[in-house]
Amino acid sequence: MALVIAGCADPALTGAEYRDLVADRAAAYAEEAEELRSAHLFELDRAVDDLVREKEGADLEAAAIVEAGRSSASLFARTADAVDRYATDLSAVRPPEELAAAHLEYVEALQLSITGIGATVEALATATSFDAIDEAIGGSTFNDTQFRVDAACRRLETAMSEQGLTADLRCREG
Repeated sequence: MALVIAGCADPALTGAEYRDLVADRAAAYAEEAEELRSAHLFELDRAVDDLVREKEGADLEAAAIVEAGRSSASLFARTADAVDRYATDLSAVRPPEELAAAHLEYVEALQLSITGIGATVEALATATSFDAIDEAIGGSTFNDTQFRVDAACRRLETAMSEQGLTADLRCREG
């Protein structure tokens, strides 16, 4: 029975198919992440401008903290959703054998980066100071694992390049 099941599994992609698929998905994820970041900055800027017109002094600072925490919590939640969809999408891909280890490492790093997102969102949503917001962001698993994600992404790019499959996976420079 195991032979029948194994025989029905999707075959691994060819190198070129894998390169094209992963590069397209990386580009789509990078575009979505940038749109989320840009929208966040624009919305936060507008909200703070509105607060400046309505409040002053300690009331302004308190309202700005609430807005920054709420907005940042929303950004983290939406970004985690994008990362989750990207990692799930990549995990469904069956890479060529010579790229399997690097592929798996990258998917696992992406998944690890969002494991504690709920605690980060909660900390941001309930922050009572800008320092608390900074601590929530700085102490998040998303922040703590970015070097691992970036390194795994670069290792996958390198492994692909070594197979003659040069692609831009939108890895951040380390």
